[in-house]
Amino acid sequence: MNHLTKYLAGATLTGAALVLMALLAISMFLGFLGELDHVGKGNYSLGMAFLTVLLEMPALAYEMLPLAALIGGLMGLGALASGSELIVMSAAGMSLWSIGRAVALAGTLLASAAFVLGDWVAPWASLESEVVRYQSISGARWDANKQDIWFRDGNRYVNVSKLAQERVNGRITTFDVDSDGKFSQIAVAASADIEGKRWFLNDWRGVGFRRDEVLLREQPRQAWDTSLTPEMINLFAVAPQSFSSYELFQYVRYLHDNRLDASVFEQALWRKAVVPVSIVLMCLLALPFVMGPLRDSGSGQRLVTGVVIGVVYFLANQLFRDSAQLYGLSPLFGAWGPTAVLAVITAFSLRFAR
Repeated sequence: MNHLTKYLAGATLTGAALVLMALLAISMFLGFLGELDHVGKGNYSLGMAFLTVLLEMPALAYEMLPLAALIGGLMGLGALASGSELIVMSAAGMSLWSIGRAVALAGTLLASAAFVLGDWVAPWASLESEVVRYQSISGARWDANKQDIWFRDGNRYVNVSKLAQERVNGRITTFDVDSDGKFSQIAVAASADIEGKRWFLNDWRGVGFRRDEVLLREQPRQAWDTSLTPEMINLFAVAPQSFSSYELFQYVRYLHDNRLDASVFEQALWRKAVVPVSIVLMCLLALPFVMGPLRDSGSGQRLVTGVVIGVVYFLANQLFRDSAQLYGLSPLFGAWGPTAVLAVITAFSLRFAR
């Protein structure tokens, strides 16, 4: 990597970082104002409100990175273009491909940061934000499993409560159906011990239906083999955006195996791949603008251009996502549609850039 590549990538990264910090500062201020309505309830103080908003920032940073990459690229590269530095580089023999490769490197680094934020930092921080708000206002201890959870395992529908890591401390109710969709058995257990993919239902009592017969059975301990783990079941009560890529993949596979609708979670999974790609494309899209129509423009015009393109892209994402869910279109189309269009526009812009 030569010095010019580092210089171009550094200018792009610096611009994106400054824009992202500005966007997060505005979002944090507005979020803090919104939390003031809750200050004074229970133990929810100004400090707790600030901590709650601070913990929400990683998720916002993840969503804002594509916009920050575009505006930062326009501002950082635009400053170089205004000072004729890009022209000098071109005159010195640096091709547009070489300049684009340096910008793409900056986009790849930003995309890597987005992956870390979206898969590890943001899900944890968002959950901690909810915990801080809930415990401070209510004074009660946060319990992620305070509500019963319903799930399906083959032809068995299950309701569990008070799920722990290796044990269910509350009631488990199972409803088995046959191939005709009729109940074949209803059973209740007082608790369950979990060992790998096998559950041991304690104080198990079941009612089986066989034609005109009703069979009553009781066992102190009933084994149940299932592919579901406590980690998988805990995902049922979590919003898709709070999943990691691996968790989404596992959950989508579970839904497909049980013939359940997985479109929302498939789209969230594809979205995990879309965001890093869109960041790289946004960085590259800035290049033909600063070498063309915005070469001699001021920073204000570049900022407006970046905001307009970013807002259009954001609205297109929302439109494609909602349309895919509403009309039953492919989750792949809903997630990748706007980014595919962005890729085509970026490719044509770079092709005709000078």
